[in-house]
This record gives sequence, structure tokens and C-alpha cells, in this order.
Amino acid sequence: QQAIAILIGVPIPWITNILYISGNSPLPGVDLSPIFFSVTGLVLAVGIYRFQLFNLLPIARNRIIEELQDGLIVLDPRGRIVDMNPMASKMLHQDAQTSIGKLARDVFPDLVKYLEQQADQADVLIQGETQNWLELRISSIFDSTGLMTGRMLILRDISSRKKVEEELKAKSRELEKLAITDVLTGLNNRRYSNQVFELELERAHQSGLPLSIGLLDIDRFKKVNDKYGHHAGDEILKEIAGELFSATR
Repeated sequence: QQAIAILIGVPIPWITNILYISGNSPLPGVDLSPIFFSVTGLVLAVGIYRFQLFNLLPIARNRIIEELQDGLIVLDPRGRIVDMNPMASKMLHQDAQTSIGKLARDVFPDLVKYLEQQADQADVLIQGETQNWLELRISSIFDSTGLMTGRMLILRDISSRKKVEEELKAKSRELEKLAITDVLTGLNNRRYSNQVFELELERAHQSGLPLSIGLLDIDRFKKVNDKYGHHAGDEILKEIAGELFSATR
């Protein structure tokens, strides 16, 4: 709209002046150029006050989008790529210049499936030279009449966050395993046994099937500890635990 205001306003006095010089003026012998300068002023006034002509904001805005640390992709209603900033190009390993104008499903199908699912937000794994996790946010773009004119995709690299989450999950699984494992024998401990007993009793109650439990004790084990010491007793326990583990696998 700013460009149209300039293209309409500026040439008007030039055209009237050319008509006067060439002798084709509507009023022979009268130079209408000064009069039409007022028309140019009127058009430019509309451009200045309505379309914010000469406002530097669009220039600054374009620079911000280009240097934005988040990826930004704009799609038209048909799913074609209208714009893509450098960060989005880097995150998706796609060249922005060659991607613009193509269908999004042909350029980055990993993201399009979330568009089809009408998702607003998702975590997406992008495979490339390295695996990168991206947080995808999708929002619709509407014009002044409320008609959807496209969609905007915002991408943020969350690979570091995902790495920390995976490390925390691994630590949590390790701690959970330690909580139900006997340190000496490596077998499941009494806490685990109590949990299993409760589950199996409930299952037997619901199914109406009988439940049997086997208990094993080591006879005269106290004498081993008293005669050979607790270290020897621990070794015997580990040997027996290994045999039991092998027998029940």
C-alpha cells in the first residue's frame, strides 16, 4: 500500500508536464503541472496518515525477523511457504530461497502432520547431521474481516532441555531400580516383593484363580557367619542368589 501510494502520486505531475510540452495538454497552452502537484500532495498525505508512508517500522521489523533467534515460517491458506527466516532455514536444514513457493508438505513433512492434526504446540525431532528437538508453535493468521489468510509456525531449539530431561529420567529410573534392589545380591528386595504381592493378590481376586507363593530359607546360615565371618556369609548369599536368578530366568 505504501508503494502504491508512491506509484500513483509521484508520476501525476510528470505526466501532465509531458503532455504540456508535447502539445497534447487538455487545455492548449496551459501547464497543468502545478495544479496536479496538489493531487500528488493529496495522495501522499493519504499514504502518510493511512498507510504510514515513510515510517521506518517495516524496515526495523524485517531486520528483527531476519535476526530472530527463533525460526519463523509463514504459510498461505494452501500450505505453500510464503516466507522463512534464516533461523528456520538452519533448524530444518532447508534453503529458504529454494523453499519459498513450494508446498510445506514437500519441504518439511515432519511439521505438516501437526498442521493436519490441528495441533497448537508440539515437540518435533528433526533428523540431520545431528538430532535436534524443536518446539513447534502454530498460530493462524486472519485478515481484518476474520478470514484466515495463512498460518505462522514458530520454532525454538529445545535440544538442551530435552537432553537434561532425558538425563533426569535416566537418573530417576536408576534411583527407582536402586530402591527395589538388594545391594548385596542384586535381586529384588522386600519392598519390590510387597508391591508384587499386592498386585498378584488383586489379580487373583479379580480372576478367581488360585495363587501360590514359594518361600526359600537357608538352613543353619547363622553358623556360617559365626564360624567363617560375615564376609564369607555374604559370598554364600551372592552365590545362592546367582543360582536362583539363573534358575528362574
